[in-house]
Amino acid sequence: MYIDPIEQPAVAQRFGVTDDAQVFISYVSEDGAVDFSSVARVPRGSSQERDMSGALARLLIRGSITVYLNQSLGERALTDASQNGISGIYNGMQENGLVPSPISITAVAQQNGDIPRDAAALMFIRPTADLTQAQIEVIDRYLGQGGTLLLLIDPTFNDDPFMRGDGAFNAYLWENYGIRALDAIIVDVAASGQSPLDIIGANVNTGTDISARLNPTENPLLFRVARAVDVDLERTIPNVANGRLVVSSERSYGETDWAALSQTNSYQYDAGVDLPGPLTSVVWATNQRTGARIVLVGDSDFVSNGLVLTGGNGVLFTDAVAWLTNLDERLDFGVRGFTDSLPLIFVSFQTLDTIAFVTVIVMPALVLILGAIVWTRRVRQR
Repeated sequence: MYIDPIEQPAVAQRFGVTDDAQVFISYVSEDGAVDFSSVARVPRGSSQERDMSGALARLLIRGSITVYLNQSLGERALTDASQNGISGIYNGMQENGLVPSPISITAVAQQNGDIPRDAAALMFIRPTADLTQAQIEVIDRYLGQGGTLLLLIDPTFNDDPFMRGDGAFNAYLWENYGIRALDAIIVDVAASGQSPLDIIGANVNTGTDISARLNPTENPLLFRVARAVDVDLERTIPNVANGRLVVSSERSYGETDWAALSQTNSYQYDAGVDLPGPLTSVVWATNQRTGARIVLVGDSDFVSNGLVLTGGNGVLFTDAVAWLTNLDERLDFGVRGFTDSLPLIFVSFQTLDTIAFVTVIVMPALVLILGAIVWTRRVRQR
């Protein structure tokens, strides 16, 4: 059916029309009426046929994949539409047929309960407090039944940060899956954006389903104030496979003085105190017997509304979700993230200096010179 948003504004509003030439699909009842609860927008890409077939495939699995996002440890609010919010990925998951639902692991642990059986994944996006022993036991039971975790962590500069270096949850993941977070913030002067704290993924292992579509040259990852993470490749853990996905440059290091960094924005490599690079920012692990899967990223800003469309940020998130939920086995393409924010442009310090020199010195000087030439000619003509 064709809808003219000017002639049929009420119908257009029900579909969620926001622009011209948008395409939507949905189920219809036996009498041909649109089932508005199943309406989904068809993203417009380079291949209309692929976009439509993908949208139809997502419609077929719509409502069958539920992912839970914890909201009890100070995480980012799901519907926050600001630049720092994550409404873009929240809406994007819905548009791709997933059912994102909030959950409180605090309440689950207090009730001695379990993560719902329909959970295809459990996500922690920038939690600001660490897990208690009771909450770790909930996670352990969930992973033991083949559950999956997406951990997007940040240095939160508080007394009890999530996955602190000597914390119980960090120790649990290290012992059972060979992955952990480090109490160090990655500083990279060689591969960074507007600041050495805005690190660009210099090296990517593209040999996994999570990272196969990433390309540091064509779609670089941008992390903002990221924690270093680690993977144990030396120890053999029964039935467990793990690995690195994204690594910083050789000239990077891990700043361990969080207080100085947070209070004065100062950082400098101290041998014997800070961690020498290169450092890892993304790792994965899986238990091949239980089916448990984990993706750990030392940053959550990359999925914020302001950054999710930057470089390969959206690709990393969507393909991680596809791997965790086995969505990549049901469909032959990755899910997509959506946001209304503008993409960020990578600018180096040298480029910024050049821009400043041209705009502050060269351009005003040219104006003065041209003005002087015009004035001189007019004086001579008198």
